Amino acid sequence: MISGGDKKKALEDVVEYMNRLKLDYENVYFIMLSQMNRSIMGRISEKNNAAIPNPGDLYGSEFMTQITSYSIALFNPYKVGIDEYMKVNTSRYEYLAEHFVSEKGSKASFDTIGKLFYHVLKVREGEAVFKDLFIEEMDLDSDTLNKLRQEKIENKKDNDVVEDEDIDIPVFSSTALTNAKGVEFN
Repeated sequence: MISGGDKKKALEDVVEYMNRLKLDYENVYFIMLSQMNRSIMGRISEKNNAAIPNPGDLYGSEFMTQITSYSIALFNPYKVGIDEYMKVNTSRYEYLAEHFVSEKGSKASFDTIGKLFYHVLKVREGEAVFKDLFIEEMDLDSDTLNKLRQEKIENKKDNDVVEDEDIDIPVFSSTALTNAKGVEFN
């Protein structure tokens, strides 16, 4: 890519070239790596399926998803502040039951501490129903995992609101408030 050039055009050209090679050589496979764009950050929320990566979250997805046979997004929800990820039907994901937390009826969320989530976003020649989520334990020692779990417990305690606690709200007189130029508000 030429410095200062059109990045979108450069990406489009690379994808187009890879597509031609793919058609010319059946025994060649390409692995395309991309980072997620920032749009996913606006959807970060506990136990909410809006936080699941989708094809549009991949940088350059408008070009890459057209030629890929498989698209897989790796996501570490814990790293962005999610402790309990997604809300799923337990029967659909029974193969991931060891990761369930907050089970309520037929719904559950996933524990995120020390785990990577692999979301299968596209399978060109797949069956109508396929496993679209895989979870891998990260290679963290037990001390690190215990520390992360303890931090989660402490953060939860810090964020719990005590309803009976008196809150002292300061009251200001109008003469005490001034703007940035030192002018008082009346």
